Amino acid sequence: SCMGHLMVTPENAREHAFTATSLLLWRELEQQQGGFGYNPTGALYLADSEEDLELMPVLQGQFEANGDRCEVLDPARLRELETGLAHDVPGALLYPGDGVLAPMLACGALLRLAQRDNGNVTVRPECAVTGFDQAGGRVTGGRTARGAIATGTVVNSAGVWAPDLAELCGQPRLPIWPRAGNLAVTAHRTSPIRTQLLEISYLRFAHGA
Repeated sequence: SCMGHLMVTPENAREHAFTATSLLLWRELEQQQGGFGYNPTGALYLADSEEDLELMPVLQGQFEANGDRCEVLDPARLRELETGLAHDVPGALLYPGDGVLAPMLACGALLRLAQRDNGNVTVRPECAVTGFDQAGGRVTGGRTARGAIATGTVVNSAGVWAPDLAELCGQPRLPIWPRAGNLAVTAHRTSPIRTQLLEISYLRFAHGA
């Protein structure tokens, strides 16, 4: 959700369960608290060529293998759903389970909940981690640009920087690599397109379809 797209990935049962549960938790948080622009848009995986159309049954089979549902749309059905799309798009796959949110607002909502439930939660923005203290094979503290923090537990949630953080902790580098992509963001709720759009060809590089 770092870019605002809440995406279910069906490549295997583990990934599907993990990402589908994430969507469920975000929906529950929206009902309980809200304030972060959650919108259950669904997603359209758009084809741009005949080669792309060959990926449609592959992705459909992955969703259905996990007990999920989706729909392959021909150009006429696609135009009924999203009249603002270009007329030369040859087809798409509609998955209704995805959503979008405003990531910075969502981050603030999670922090407020954490601080509400635990008075010991402290936020230190723009504070680099520089190392870790260990004893007996366990972490005993973290070192930061603003001083040390005594702790027996560290959660590595640094995204593409997670491999660097793992090395600082004396662990092997994690198999996480940045990927290049293009993201178009429109003004809030002003686009004629209501569904989250993706290029299905991206799956060749991102999810191994």
